[in-house]
Amino acid sequence: MINNLVTFNCKGIGDKRKRVEIFKWLKREHPGVCFLQETHSSKKNETRWQTDLGRQYRIYYSHGTSGAKGVATIIPQKLVRNVISETRDGNGRFMILRLKTEHGIVCLMNVYGPTQDFPKEQIEFLTQCETYLELYQDDLIIAGGDWNIQLNPRVDKFEGDNTPHTKASKYFSNFL
Repeated sequence: MINNLVTFNCKGIGDKRKRVEIFKWLKREHPGVCFLQETHSSKKNETRWQTDLGRQYRIYYSHGTSGAKGVATIIPQKLVRNVISETRDGNGRFMILRLKTEHGIVCLMNVYGPTQDFPKEQIEFLTQCETYLELYQDDLIIAGGDWNIQLNPRVDKFEGDNTPHTKASKYFSNFL
């Protein structure tokens, strides 16, 4: 069963030193699935980043641009043969991997939602996620990443604007 997950907003891993440090930590400390957000990845990065990561893991991408967005899901090589489908939004905001396990189908959803500076886009994003997840309602769904929504500002935000209860946070509460 998939029971070892971590999520990390890396704020860009185009810099090789930063990327290699993240990958070293992953290989040393975390043997499971890793959701990365804000990767700033593009198709041209795939081969180099896979080489930097090594053979014991595989990276699946939903690319943004070299300066924004992008999510990547890293899974141990032993799980690769269990991946039965991949869904991407084409905008670097989310991806869904469906895996066959001994307990049934598991959907791993990795998200990087719009920030609260874009409230209309947040609602559109949540609506899109909800539409996709309805397709997998009979599966176990594990959704992680950076939704960029505060449900509890005291817990969910360390710095900056702690705006409570936006339309998006109310929508997200219902979504959950």
